[in-house]
Order: sequence, then C-alpha cells, then structure tokens
Amino acid sequence: MLIIGVIFFIFIILLLLFLGLLRVYATIKWNFTDEDQQIIIMITILGFTILKKDVGIMKEDGTAFPNGMKMKDLNILRNFVIENVRCELLKTKTIIGTGEPDTTAILYSMLQSLFTMVSARLRENAVVDCQLSAHFDETIIQSNGRCMISWKLRKTMRVWKSWKTKGE
Repeated sequence: MLIIGVIFFIFIILLLLFLGLLRVYATIKWNFTDEDQQIIIMITILGFTILKKDVGIMKEDGTAFPNGMKMKDLNILRNFVIENVRCELLKTKTIIGTGEPDTTAILYSMLQSLFTMVSARLRENAVVDCQLSAHFDETIIQSNGRCMISWKLRKTMRVWKSWKTKGE
C-alpha cells in the first residue's frame, strides 16, 4: 500500500510540473468589412480547443466593454500581456480608401509605418505577414487576419490567484 501511495504522489508531482510547463495558445481571427465586423477568439491547450467565442465589436447600446469591466481590470490584463505573452503569428490583409486620394495617401503612409514597426518588432520570434493596400477612388475599409499568442499555463494560474485575492 505504501508503494502505491508513493507512486501516486510521484505521479501527482510530475503532473503538476507538466501542467506548469504547458503553453496556452490564443488565436484571434478578425474580419472587418462594411457589412460585417467579426472577431473570433479560440484558446487551445495541447491542441484541444478550450474556448471558441465569436465576439461582437460593440454592443447595441454603443458600449464596447462588457458590464462590470473596469479600467483597473484592463491594466492588470495589459501588465500580464506585456510581461508574459509571446506572439507566435501575425497575418493581416488590409485595404483602405477614403474616397479622396490625398487623405487615403496620408492614412496609407501612417498605417504602413505602423505595420512596418510591428513587423520589425515581431519578426524575430513570430511569423509576420502584414499586407496593406489602398484604393484611392473609393471609400473602403476592409481587414482580415489572424494573430496567435501564447503564454505558460502556470503564469495564468498566478494571475487568476492574484485577481481572486484582489477581489476579496
């Protein structure tokens, strides 16, 4: 009986170590057109989908955040992302146009600069493919893409624990 207890204890310790080394992957897919704004968030661990949610951009009453969410919660999330999240993939194809060539050119150059900075920053660790094109004669904003980020599961557990203790 003692041998079974020791084996069970070792199994539990190894399982906890294994869970601490796992990475959680979040994939965010978006598609913005004139008719449709869609964001799909999918969270996977070991290839198994844990969560798949279609998130609307804005609620019908015009608010962008869910009820009860505060800026303090967003700051905690921002700090977690900056310290622990690694970008694995960023692919986007964006088409812009304001209907006026001069305004489109200014907007295009600002967005191209932004895409170049983001691509240069992420190119070392991630697959980056950001495409931007402009239609000077028509009013159009379209974007579709995919972003995959990852973080270690043990860091998620620490953040959840700190949120729980701060909420009490």
